Amino acid sequence: MQTTLWLSYDLGVRADYTSLYQWLDDMDAVECGNNLACLKLEITGENTIPEYVKCELEAHMAFGKGDRLYLVWRNAQGVSQGRFIIGKRKARPWQGFGKASSDEDDV
Repeated sequence: MQTTLWLSYDLGVRADYTSLYQWLDDMDAVECGNNLACLKLEITGENTIPEYVKCELEAHMAFGKGDRLYLVWRNAQGVSQGRFIIGKRKARPWQGFGKASSDEDDV
């Protein structure tokens, strides 16, 4: 099954960018802004899309403790889904910048 994916990568300064870029180039990925790539993959085997992509990437490079990769894809029903395949979500750096305010006391 061929599917379109978007891969966002947040890697440390000592990360293996060369291997990641080589893999993205081999997959004919398209640059979509800072640290974002779009690519089409032919998914084979029994793995889910995120499992397949994670296995592919781990076969080509090693990841550090703070590295993060977020994958967005469309499921079989055509609904977009997203998940961290390496690392996890951090605190929102924009929290508190919005116009919403609270007049309630903190408990």
